[in-house]
Amino acid sequence: MVEAKFRISPPERKNLEDKFFAMLFLPKFQEALTACAEKTTETGLETGFEVVSYPKEPFWIEDVRVGGVDGMAMSRVFKEIDGEGEQGYKFGEYFHFHFHPGSKDLAIPSPDDLKAFQDKVDQPQYMGVGSVDDDGKITIFVIKKPQYRLIGYDMQYYEEQVDGVGSYGELQELLQTISLTGFVVEVKTTS
Repeated sequence: MVEAKFRISPPERKNLEDKFFAMLFLPKFQEALTACAEKTTETGLETGFEVVSYPKEPFWIEDVRVGGVDGMAMSRVFKEIDGEGEQGYKFGEYFHFHFHPGSKDLAIPSPDDLKAFQDKVDQPQYMGVGSVDDDGKITIFVIKKPQYRLIGYDMQYYEEQVDGVGSYGELQELLQTISLTGFVVEVKTTS
């Protein structure tokens, strides 16, 4: 079994809901996260999973997928976690996560990643983009669902500015200008 040690800085910790913390410490969440990190490191491809909430199951992870670099449209399942969800029940997308391959320094959401908060009717409560370094340390930059849907101007501004970002602090400042809140979760897995 993989044990994960999480670190979230104090300012973000006090603003997070208990449900988010509970998700981080679930063995199946850690299993999905570790599987993604290993597959991204091995293949150089984007990997990801979604955590959804059903009425009787607050954290459901159907499967873990691997796809092409910077695009999950052509993805395939490589590991099943909970299997197919409950049929006939409305679910809410809670956490959408994927690794950006080759991003060992900063896990920065692309403009396409932010469309999760623009185009969708049902937006995830949280969206995370991860990177994994050579020592197995996983860094996840998490963005909280905004109060209002992003508009075209927000997206254009982010796209124009994001290439100049050199730290997570700068990324947080940029996101605040378009009404998004982001924070860093660091994970060190040990066997």
